[in-house]
Amino acid sequence: MSAPDPPFTAGPPEGPLPALPGAFRVRWRQSGAAPVVEAHDPAGRAYGEDWAARLPVAERPGVPGYHQAVPRFAERGLLLDCSRNRVPRRESLTRLIADLRRLRYNRLLLYTEHTYAYPSHREVWEGHSPLQPAEIRELEEECRAHHIELVPCTNTFGHMERWLRHDRYHALAESPGGFVHPHTGRPTGSSTLRPGRESLALVESLLGELLAGFSAPAVHIGGDEPWELGEGRSREEVERRGKAAVYLDFLRSILSVARAHGRTPLFWADVVLSSPETVARLPADCHPTLWGYEPGHPFERECALVAAAGFAGNYTIVPGSGTWNSLTGRLVACAANLAEATVAGERHRARGLLLAAWGDNGHHLPDLFLRPPLVLAARAAWGASLPNGPRDLAAPGAPWERELTGLTGHPGTSRALLSLGTADTLLPYPGPNRSWLHHVLFAPPGDWQATEEALSTERRAEVRGLLGRARELSDHPDPRLAIAMAGAALDRWERGRGLQSTSLAPSLADDALREHFRLHWLRQSRPGGLEDSLARFCP
Repeated sequence: MSAPDPPFTAGPPEGPLPALPGAFRVRWRQSGAAPVVEAHDPAGRAYGEDWAARLPVAERPGVPGYHQAVPRFAERGLLLDCSRNRVPRRESLTRLIADLRRLRYNRLLLYTEHTYAYPSHREVWEGHSPLQPAEIRELEEECRAHHIELVPCTNTFGHMERWLRHDRYHALAESPGGFVHPHTGRPTGSSTLRPGRESLALVESLLGELLAGFSAPAVHIGGDEPWELGEGRSREEVERRGKAAVYLDFLRSILSVARAHGRTPLFWADVVLSSPETVARLPADCHPTLWGYEPGHPFERECALVAAAGFAGNYTIVPGSGTWNSLTGRLVACAANLAEATVAGERHRARGLLLAAWGDNGHHLPDLFLRPPLVLAARAAWGASLPNGPRDLAAPGAPWERELTGLTGHPGTSRALLSLGTADTLLPYPGPNRSWLHHVLFAPPGDWQATEEALSTERRAEVRGLLGRARELSDHPDPRLAIAMAGAALDRWERGRGLQSTSLAPSLADDALREHFRLHWLRQSRPGGLEDSLARFCP
């Protein structure tokens, strides 16, 4: 990838190379001579050698000078959701690890709720194609060869619905009879462990078996969104002591389990940030991760708060990839989110940048759509420029397009992905972390027919034109599937409104689209979870 512009500075360096993980300097002491790589660690040396080897002959300097790259953050990671519902095939993970090396990431977190093969908890993962302990050891070796740390990542408080639905664990639920979800307003099964000794025993078993498969010195224990805490079995205690105090006590117990295994615990900080007075009560040796996936998230306030509480240099900012609840990627929002997060994180001494790629509501977007956000996040992590708006993002020959082509191997595919990533700017906005096309394709008609604003014929034709041009740019199966799903969403909306179609080409019938999706899924992902994702296609 390219580093911060300009890539080459004439003359000798002004000072020593900063001693940050991965920093490097490539020097040409005279015209025509081989470059010399300077670095403080093996990763930096590898990055420098990679950069020099990929530099086109036409761009090699004709005068003495140097190229220097220094990361803004010591840790640069990706969190990939492997629980809802995609568990990548082994080959997909190998390709991802190689791409992360090319972009100079040094951390990978594979988020598993019920998709790790816990030896003592078979009923939770059976039928879901889980990651196996032996496979994790192989992946660790691959990551290590690419200067990447594979960090275990799960949940141990909220988001436990895949566990609590089973008879063996049901008694540990905060609300065994379910609760009304605050986002959807609909009844759903319990997702939160009730704080207490019995739940902590499950956490001890879960983390003990998970960490036995990993050698990384850190673990992410989750801890976010305990939706129904205080509404069920902990109601009286929450009324007496306050929700923040009850939450923090159980969180501290979970963090202690991780530390007992010799691991530094990372956790989601959303709950403690909602009660800022609790931040100062966190153990000094834990590592908060501050997530926010939309432009306008208050990263500035949150980073300042945790830094002032003593966590400067020991927390991570977590912007989002914009690839979930989407059919084409939400790249304009992703770039703006990244820009705000990294500015605040650098100002208040965040240690890490972690790009979150979730899979909410079926994980329907194909693998390749993660690559543009990976490129943008890598640029942000190394201080390079980001696109400013849809026109800038899709501009031919832009540096992010060139870097993306290094991953896709095809300029047309890169241009198609970047162009598709602007589609949401032409469409209504259904709410945070969602795209209109995904909403229309997968939501029941009653959720959108009466409430969505009307789209003009001209605007629908503009979106159709964007899809058609992207199809002409690339025959790669990933954008082809996304284009087919996006076209089906527009068809569905037009049919629901009794409007004449603006389609310029025949669309796949519902059954054909599902079959297309099924076959494509099995090329990239394991069969576990496929039926659930297929079931979300509405008739």
